Amino acid sequence: MSEEVLDLFGHPVVFAKPAERGRPEHQPTIENHNKILLLAATKHSLKECATAVGLSVPTLRKHYFSAVQLFDRAKLMVQGERLAQLFAEAAKGNVAAIKELGKEIERGELRALGERVKDRGKGDKPAPPKGLKEQRKVAAQGVTGLFEPRQPPRSLQ
Repeated sequence: MSEEVLDLFGHPVVFAKPAERGRPEHQPTIENHNKILLLAATKHSLKECATAVGLSVPTLRKHYFSAVQLFDRAKLMVQGERLAQLFAEAAKGNVAAIKELGKEIERGELRALGERVKDRGKGDKPAPPKGLKEQRKVAAQGVTGLFEPRQPPRSLQ
């Protein structure tokens, strides 16, 4: 392939070179590449993505390794593209896009607030109650007077 092919997000797609002998190798397509990215964006597993395009996981990794590298970021990339399009429409004066962009901003603020207060109060856990043996050991350490434990011999100190 002499010309550069771009995927759904505008990144260059690198396909594996076909083999010379044996069974015909899978021919990667940009449609399958974009399908894998969209499935990854909707949190499908690698195995589910491979099944959707009719491949095994190793074959998917071999032919679509640029899509597999973007697997963890695909959802954020789709959301970013969506927000950019909303902003472009809002800048043109589209009232529906302005309202939807406002809702997305509020959702982001709520998500950030939720992350900030998620662990509040969990760090101040009281120590678990001590068992009977541990209570007696602590009480024995404080004994003084006639029943105070003897000091070990100096040769052992």
